[in-house]
Amino acid sequence: LISPILNKVLNFSKVLLILILLIKLILFNLGMSLNQVKKMITESKKVMIVPLLLLFALPQMIRAEIPSDTMLKELQTRLQKEQTEAKVDCFPNCVSMVKGAVTVGKKQITIQLDFDSFSDLHIPLPQYKQWYPKSISVNNKKGILRFDNAKEKASLLLSKGKNRVVIKGTVFGNSLQLSFPFEIHNLKVNAGAWSVSGLVEGNVPGGTIQFDKQVKQAVSESDDTFLPDPIDPFLEISRTIILRNDWEVYTTARRIVPHEGPINLSIPLIAGESVITENVRVSDKKVEITMGGFQTEFSWRSRLKKEDKIVLKTPKHLEWRETWSVDASAKWHIETSGLAKLKLQNRQSPVWKPRPGEKLTIAVSKPKAVTGNTKTIESAMLDYKPGASSGKVVLTLGINSSIGDSIKIKLPKEALLDKMIIDSVERIISNKNGEITLPLHPGKQTVALHWKEMSPFSFMKRTPLINLNGKTSNIDIKFAVPRSRWVLFVGGPPIGPAMLIWGLMIVLLIVAFILGRFKSLPIKSYEWALLFIGMGTVANYGVALIVIWFIAMAKRASYKNKLSSSTFNFMQLVLLFLTLSAVISLLFTIPMGLLSTPDMQIVGNGSSSYLLHWYQ
Repeated sequence: LISPILNKVLNFSKVLLILILLIKLILFNLGMSLNQVKKMITESKKVMIVPLLLLFALPQMIRAEIPSDTMLKELQTRLQKEQTEAKVDCFPNCVSMVKGAVTVGKKQITIQLDFDSFSDLHIPLPQYKQWYPKSISVNNKKGILRFDNAKEKASLLLSKGKNRVVIKGTVFGNSLQLSFPFEIHNLKVNAGAWSVSGLVEGNVPGGTIQFDKQVKQAVSESDDTFLPDPIDPFLEISRTIILRNDWEVYTTARRIVPHEGPINLSIPLIAGESVITENVRVSDKKVEITMGGFQTEFSWRSRLKKEDKIVLKTPKHLEWRETWSVDASAKWHIETSGLAKLKLQNRQSPVWKPRPGEKLTIAVSKPKAVTGNTKTIESAMLDYKPGASSGKVVLTLGINSSIGDSIKIKLPKEALLDKMIIDSVERIISNKNGEITLPLHPGKQTVALHWKEMSPFSFMKRTPLINLNGKTSNIDIKFAVPRSRWVLFVGGPPIGPAMLIWGLMIVLLIVAFILGRFKSLPIKSYEWALLFIGMGTVANYGVALIVIWFIAMAKRASYKNKLSSSTFNFMQLVLLFLTLSAVISLLFTIPMGLLSTPDMQIVGNGSSSYLLHWYQ
């Protein structure tokens, strides 16, 4: 073996020789020699020296020129413009509203807002549709506006420091929406004959205040504003009442019309309902709904006081429609009156869709207790594996209990309890004189008891007798037969194993008696019976072959002179085949009868010769 260093040297040499060979092949294909290649490399070095010298000489030759006055002024103007745009773009981070006041008259509106600005900037004006601004002033001076035609919006210039903005305008129609593009704080409203919604303790959570005239006036013919009346908002209110240990209500308000724009409405609560969702305003037992311009849903969660009756009623106006549903657990029983429920696909809980002014009464009560057992053994499976001196037994119970309780099970005297498992957890065994107490919790549970039966295997073997102290259904009994045992008879519940061998033996004995009456056959009835008994538990088809062989051999002599030579020879071949088949069947039966367990043909309910299965 060579050393690692010598191995690396040899590998490097192999790679180098391959590269040299590759270069020679390339030069050969190009028709060039090594001297020509050397000459080309020398000339290329000379050519490359000149660019390198120029590269080192350039820094000494190039000089930077001083910018002209025109270029400097242009750079200064561009820098100032960028700084101005940066100040404008800092809205709303560099300005805050301190306080404000809105006064709405019959046809006029006055908006006064105080701002603190950290730099000169433009702020967007409140949006106007049902009103139009006539004058705008900043610190008692005419305001400077900037219009964005692309976005169809106007903005007002504020200087650094304190600014008081006063906007006066004209109101059209019987309703007014005042939308602010910035946060509003400490706002006071003097509306007079207008009702106000969307204002919560001086703040505007939805960014919009809704004004509606309490007494609406008809539009006069002299009004030439050409403004369409605003669409009244319409919502769908879905209330889901959840009846569990705690009663809750989930309410969702969905926008129907208008498709966009702010919405402010007051939705009444159910009697006994208390809102627990944060940032939801409740006033006079009504939820103040405030939706932004593109907001489609508004939802909240509430607690509901437990009472005998829950009354739901829709108002007669047409500002929203309602959908009611009740999801009650088995702990509660409900009865409804006043409105028929709807049958909807894929919906198990009842649903109602009331019309305006309709009423639904839900009576809630606890189901009355019915006398009877509080625990039920729904299933029991006994797995019994007997042995020569002792057997293993596993009893698995499926128990359903409505309350926390216990159940007592009486085991046989020969039982030596090994372990108890409840819901896959091993528990401490409480065994007093063969009586076991099983603790139960409310609901379903699975209990498995493991014990040993200290009794030897006898000629008659029974499964252990267990007292479950109550009615039991769905009983499974499994009896594992040892390989060294031969089952003769079985007994148990109707649904279980059946032994077909005894019925077959009766049929074979009848056939043996009939065959023994034929004088042409040399075998008597008892001899046929012994043959059938010996082969019936090992090879059933072999019995039929032997019977056919005896009958064929008996008929051979009578047909010897009646058949032609070719037909007789063919018959001889068939008899030879039958003889060989009968001999093979007998030879197969002898070792099988001596070495294997007789086939007792046990079938039914998944049973076999080594597993007996009953169901009750």
